[in-house]
Amino acid sequence: MLREDAVRFADQNEQGGRIGRPTLAALGLVVVAFMVLSLVVTATGTARFATSLGYDATAGYAVGAVFDIAKGILPVGVLALLAHRAFGTAALLGIAWICLVTFGCLATHATVSTAISSIERTGTWQMERRGDIRRELASIEQQLDALSRPAPPRPATTVREALAAERVPGSVWQDSQECSRIQESAHFARACAQVVQLRRELAAALDYERLSSRAADLRKGLAEAPIVATSDPLPAAFSATLGRVLPMSGAEGVALLLTVVVELISCFGLAGLRF
Repeated sequence: MLREDAVRFADQNEQGGRIGRPTLAALGLVVVAFMVLSLVVTATGTARFATSLGYDATAGYAVGAVFDIAKGILPVGVLALLAHRAFGTAALLGIAWICLVTFGCLATHATVSTAISSIERTGTWQMERRGDIRRELASIEQQLDALSRPAPPRPATTVREALAAERVPGSVWQDSQECSRIQESAHFARACAQVVQLRRELAAALDYERLSSRAADLRKGLAEAPIVATSDPLPAAFSATLGRVLPMSGAEGVALLLTVVVELISCFGLAGLRF
């Protein structure tokens, strides 16, 4: 009787120490997700490196993907070799795995750092673009204000019709080269006065309409341009917290944290699930 109770108690302890299938499935899903994330990041970093060397980006993606898959599978093989006491082969695979992990860490850190820098550059560019639009709009509004004094110009179409209806004596029109040379003669100046005035008004009207159209486009662009921060809040949060203790910038700290998390789970996830 005592023997049966002891066996039953041992079985209960063994069952209680096991991880349930739902928990194991959830952990497996997390590990696979991190492995896919690591694969994408490593492949992206390798492709960028391959492109800088003059190779095709597709080859870089393929090499990065192979490296990352091997990085996740090799620990399982090393453990199996150690279990079969194949220490030499396990040591060689372990060295290869360390090299792959090092490469993966570098690729992940570089990719994350590049992404953070890209966010900050994009934010700075957008804010500079908003500033340029605002300055150009202010300059155009000043010109429109000057052209509107004492009153806004008449529409250019109206001024053209008035200019076309204006009549100048034929001799004056011909001798003054269509009222373009009137400085030499007071007679020409009087005869062409209305034509000259209408031409000036037409030029002002054309400038006013052109500037008004440009101002409308700038206001539309200013309304559509997003207001963004020139720096990402995540590195700023790191600088305000862990950055007070660790001697690194916010962008470097965030890249390092993400690299550690992604590499730890993607490297040891499959090996951990075996137990």
